Amino acid sequence: MTLYEMTDSYLELLEMMENGADKKMVEDAMKAIDDQFPKKAESYIVLILEREAESEKCDKEIKRLQARKKRADDDAKNMKESLINSILAMKKKKVKTEFHEISLKNNPASLKIKDAAMVPKKYLTPQPPKINNSQIKEDMQKQGIVECDYAYLEKGVSLVIE
Repeated sequence: MTLYEMTDSYLELLEMMENGADKKMVEDAMKAIDDQFPKKAESYIVLILEREAESEKCDKEIKRLQARKKRADDDAKNMKESLINSILAMKKKKVKTEFHEISLKNNPASLKIKDAAMVPKKYLTPQPPKINNSQIKEDMQKQGIVECDYAYLEKGVSLVIE
């Protein structure tokens, strides 16, 4: 019996009991479900822990690959800079190799801001206001309210596996 089927059967039995079904029969059926539930829950716990462990491994692998990518990007950038410096020092216009031809080109000017506070307002892009969720939550909790015109506090449940 699946967890879903167990839950569904249990809820049906509760409803039958409320509707006056034979109490002994319903209690026996509920006990049978109660006896099976820990085994089913244990199976779920094992699967949950396996999935969480796999997720953690993925996070570590992502970080490892990101660090590897950054090293490769940095290496390529440093090698390009070294090649540019050598070409400039030797005053070369073009260099032909067996497989490639390289040359330098002048890039368009790029803008660098020295002091953002001094930039005139006409160059600033207006930003939409951002809601401060943590401040709203804090104020509502201080005032002891769980709902107002524009927000409400919602409590959830989480599974604790020990």
